[in-house]
Amino acid sequence: YIRPHDGSGAPRRLTTDGDIWRFDPQWSPDSKKLAFADHRHRLNLLDIASGARSVVDESHAEDITDYTWSPDSRFIAYVKSNTSRNSSVWLYALPDGNRSQLTADAYSDGSPAFDPEGRYLYFISNRDYNLVFSSYEFNFLYNRASRIYAATLRADGKPLYPEQSDDVTPGKSDDGKADGSKDDKATSVAPLRIDAAGFEQRVVAMKASTGDYRGLRANGKGVFVLAGQDGGPGALQFLALDADEPKAVSKNIASYVLSADGKKLLLRRGSDF
Repeated sequence: YIRPHDGSGAPRRLTTDGDIWRFDPQWSPDSKKLAFADHRHRLNLLDIASGARSVVDESHAEDITDYTWSPDSRFIAYVKSNTSRNSSVWLYALPDGNRSQLTADAYSDGSPAFDPEGRYLYFISNRDYNLVFSSYEFNFLYNRASRIYAATLRADGKPLYPEQSDDVTPGKSDDGKADGSKDDKATSVAPLRIDAAGFEQRVVAMKASTGDYRGLRANGKGVFVLAGQDGGPGALQFLALDADEPKAVSKNIASYVLSADGKKLLLRRGSDF
């Protein structure tokens, strides 16, 4: 169902086959479509005006619960598990209906987030093997295995950390303005070009230590992330594009939402917001 945000008018029913559990509807930035998943391991796309619904993709292993829209509303990045129970980042293109696997099956990738300026796709991946010997058992374990990664959306896009670092400062655009600064008169988002081919070869680790990360969100200046074990509260941090380590934002956060313009945060701490 949807209804006006001010509570006026009657709710409008969007779906009628309520025989299965559904997950977290996500509005497209242009407010014309909804993406939502269900317990049949499907990711669905719903057109608000017509009510037409289509299946974006279906997993044969686990539910698809991690998905996000591109800023131009033309792509959905989502996470799908494979038969080995690893997870990869996939891309769905609305204009032609094509699906592309962006990251390899060898890792556990998740939490994709588009740069709102259309330069990068960020995600979290467990690619580090930090061996620790147990104090009680004759055994090894791996902890703090995740890092934050980024890849240029275009094959010819400017890398996050250019090799000519003496000439180019990360966090600065070609016009010398800080990344994330925009002309206030700009209201539309230009269509993105995303080159799926060679995406994995463009992936770089961002300049932050390994950790236990989840809940990645991005604005034009960097990424927000929750640091802490799953199932409990975490520390909300912000990693700027030109920073070597994230800065603390708030503690004991169960979840958070970043506003569409990337300027405000809604935090949940316990049962309080």
